[in-house]
Amino acid sequence: RRLSALLDPQAAGGEAQWGDASWKPCSLCERDVTELYVFRSRAHRAMATKWCTQCGAICCAECAPAADKVPDLSRELWAKRVLPDRRKVLAHLGTTEPHRVCLRCAAQPL
Repeated sequence: RRLSALLDPQAAGGEAQWGDASWKPCSLCERDVTELYVFRSRAHRAMATKWCTQCGAICCAECAPAADKVPDLSRELWAKRVLPDRRKVLAHLGTTEPHRVCLRCAAQPL
């Protein structure tokens, strides 16, 4: 298969070949949470699954950013970009450390 078919499966007339039923879609954007790690191993893809500590939603790295370094598929193959850090302290959980939260929860006041 061509690289362009992997990056845009609809253009190739089908579903993405790297996904399977065990991967969950992002609760916010509905994309495969492992989409950014298409060229990586199953272990890397499993680590790509994030969840919001506040609401428990399964999210991709872009919808629950915490200064992650992710592949930049719009540039060369191994290029990286750094996502913003939207973690926040959840005092109601009894901790003073910032936790990963989704964009929806990050926008809500404490």
